[in-house]
Amino acid sequence: MLMALNAPEFLHKLKQSSIDIILCDLHLKEMDSLDIISQIKKLGLQSKVIFLSERENKLDVINIIKAKANGYILKDIESNELYNAIKTCFEQGRYYNHFAISVMEYLMNVRSDSNSIEFAFGLTDTEIRIIMYLLEGNSSKEIGKKLTKSKSTIDKIRRIIRQKTGAKNLADLKEISIKNKFVTV
Repeated sequence: MLMALNAPEFLHKLKQSSIDIILCDLHLKEMDSLDIISQIKKLGLQSKVIFLSERENKLDVINIIKAKANGYILKDIESNELYNAIKTCFEQGRYYNHFAISVMEYLMNVRSDSNSIEFAFGLTDTEIRIIMYLLEGNSSKEIGKKLTKSKSTIDKIRRIIRQKTGAKNLADLKEISIKNKFVTV
């Protein structure tokens, strides 16, 4: 077992260890948690990553799927479900809770439907991630830290998002995201 209080400490310890399953908070302060997967691949490790979230969020699920994470669960699950998630991920390579599975089913249905915010507006993965962080209340500076980009780059991408979606402000963007079922209220 390996425990770390922050992402840099975790990555340092991971270099010296062989870990089968990693349980990782989806919302890290020091870095974009989805970058953990690319860091693991850079190290040449075969570790599987299950992300834990405080709440159900479609954008989170979409992003972990795109990042090729091995699982998604909520932090407040019962111990037997946590055990089942780890066991299933170890044996079958992945584990997603019922909410994540419903999001996957939704995505399969909307790929040909223009109601999906991602497909309807032609948003990139980075733009989707920035929308997710904005809706969580993060500032451009905070998002820049998570995505290792400058505040001015994030501001530029925010302008592009507004152009693509027609959103005049964050409230409009939230309304568009709700309408397109990317977030729930």
